[in-house]
Amino acid sequence: MQAVYAPNTPEQTLITQSMFWDTLLDNEKTVVHEVHTFGKNKLKIDKPITHIRVNIFPDGGLSRVRVYGKVADVKADS
Repeated sequence: MQAVYAPNTPEQTLITQSMFWDTLLDNEKTVVHEVHTFGKNKLKIDKPITHIRVNIFPDGGLSRVRVYGKVADVKADS
């Protein structure tokens, strides 16, 4: 899973630059039909983010992703 802090960034720019986003969560081996949770101690980024990207290798099913957090103040120049 990758993440970026990019408020007010056009969608096409986000898509183009998404390959350079920071790693939020290292690759994890998972199994089917299970609920997987990852605590704050697993996160590699401890700063505000606006977007996440989930990479699935090999391609497979993913029923839902829930990301919990809290709203952070945004600087006026962002």
